[in-house]
Amino acid sequence: MVSYAINGSAKRVLSTTEYDDYGRIAKQTLLGKECINNTYNIRSWKTEISSKNFTQTLVYNKANGFVIPEPHSTMAIYQP
Repeated sequence: MVSYAINGSAKRVLSTTEYDDYGRIAKQTLLGKECINNTYNIRSWKTEISSKNFTQTLVYNKANGFVIPEPHSTMAIYQP
């Protein structure tokens, strides 16, 4: 939990974080309103980030023993 107080006023919670059984961030709540959920695959790679107004799905492929991203990704690709 992250909180703050200005000049002795009551504390206000900025964010709270919940973890799953494997210690990965499962849910983050911002200002008590915005909830961000995280989904992972069996390798503990984040596969989805979702909230009320936004969802991003991350897809991974495997070729020649190396993990490569889907097209249009900004992740570097290793080519032996």
